[in-house]
Amino acid sequence: MAVRLNKKINFHLKIDSDMGRIGVVLKASYSILPKIVQMFKTNMTGMYAHFAVADADHIFTQRQLDIFTIIA
Repeated sequence: MAVRLNKKINFHLKIDSDMGRIGVVLKASYSILPKIVQMFKTNMTGMYAHFAVADADHIFTQRQLDIFTIIA
């Protein structure tokens, strides 16, 4: 619809920060993001991830943050 109306769609990219649930994984992010921007009129306005055990497992949380930072 955005292409037909010649407008950009704003979106947030969900990052799978090694939990294996929803989101784009690190390896795929390098190829998926340019394709999304190229194929559709899009404007990435943000990124997010879920840090499920940030208050309990600091080592795992740091790994998640590292993955998120690499993609960002």
